[in-house]
Amino acid sequence: MDDIDNINDRINLSGHDDDSDDRDRRIAGIMLQTRQLSSLSVLYALALADCLGMNLSDLMCLGILSSSGPATAGQLSAMLGLSTGSVTGLVDRLERLDLVHRERDEQDRRRIMIHLDAGRSQEIGQAFVPMLEAGWQNLEQFTDHELAIIRRYVTSTITHMREATREARERERCPVLPPDEGDNLS
Repeated sequence: MDDIDNINDRINLSGHDDDSDDRDRRIAGIMLQTRQLSSLSVLYALALADCLGMNLSDLMCLGILSSSGPATAGQLSAMLGLSTGSVTGLVDRLERLDLVHRERDEQDRRRIMIHLDAGRSQEIGQAFVPMLEAGWQNLEQFTDHELAIIRRYVTSTITHMREATREARERERCPVLPPDEGDNLS
């Protein structure tokens, strides 16, 4: 699968006869649904960030600190794909909202760690409750064996997405738009 037409043909099954392999159809269906889930996840995050009165980067930073624990500005910069200057402004905003605070690292006093404020993050977490409850109810319908398969798929997909994200960040520019037009998309 070297070019985009070949990949799209496999996913969309365009150009395949009606007697296409059922396995290929199942894989294509799952890939299309995964793409749809990814898009809906981004839209949900945007809507939630808007509801909370913050931008997507702010919400993503809170999510990282919530799941990974305290981090330096440099670590957040690498995880979010933002410059350290942008992360400094982001942390300043979150600090003014009492959502995070900076502390000197106990092991290396030169290093500043950004910590999530437990009380305020609990308030923010309440915004996620309806989606989390619906997700839990959805998963309850599956057997333990099915849950193990779902977990294996989700775990491997996370690994692939991390790698794809790393590779995308390492590219100089995707050759779709001229440099002056692509710079104005945000």
